[in-house]
Amino acid sequence: TSVHRGAMEPTRSQVTQREPNAEQHHQGDGGGRRNEQPTVNQDAPVDNGIKKMFIGGLSRETTDEMFFEAFSKYGEVVDSVVMRDKYTGISRGFGFVTFKDSAAVDNVLNSQVSIDRRIVDCKKAVPRGHAPAAGTSQYEDVKKDPTFSTKKIFVGGLAYDTSKEDFQKYFENYGDVQDAVIIKDPQNGRSRGFGFITFEKDGVVDKVMERNNHVVCGKEVECKKATPRSQMAPRGGGPPRGRYGGGGYGGRGGEGRGGYR
Repeated sequence: TSVHRGAMEPTRSQVTQREPNAEQHHQGDGGGRRNEQPTVNQDAPVDNGIKKMFIGGLSRETTDEMFFEAFSKYGEVVDSVVMRDKYTGISRGFGFVTFKDSAAVDNVLNSQVSIDRRIVDCKKAVPRGHAPAAGTSQYEDVKKDPTFSTKKIFVGGLAYDTSKEDFQKYFENYGDVQDAVIIKDPQNGRSRGFGFITFEKDGVVDKVMERNNHVVCGKEVECKKATPRSQMAPRGGGPPRGRYGGGGYGGRGGEGRGGYR
């Protein structure tokens, strides 16, 4: 997967200082190389804001160039990548973009972003292990949090031809399934590559989380606990988009818009 770089020109008052390698937020297929770290102005205020975003709901036809160009209008893009299946090279329906300044992230969150004639979901990304800040919707891994209990999980990276029956059948190996939903594009009815499973009983989700890899219809998928939106802080003071989120996507029923938290 190719990764785009944004140009970074230091001012005269800046001195060159290479930052340590940033933690890689996603270790899935399609990750590319990091571009070089920007120079740092030692006298300037430190920007500790979130600069990386998760972008969900991408079309399978979205190219790296389209992805990069879509976000360049909001600020200087340092790094961008569309996550792809390691065997087919087809987009997995999501990606990551990193800006030079955190202000660009706010610009994105205050806008409705469209790529390849499709509205996409944009969420802030936070390194694992960092506490979420109030008033934000963030990418946080909660799958190993022993204090967090839920009957619902997000499942990402589904093969686009996975049926609801096959989806449900796989997770019935862990317990009785109350509901299985594959999120679909409301315009064409095609799978968006992710869905939700709700189990009948407590504790089943923990069994699912104990396993590091899950393969549905021959394709490895990602499983995360789903957090009720009521337990999440609204993004930027505005109304939340979607009913569920947290450690995965959020969505509204079978045709809702998804967003990675």
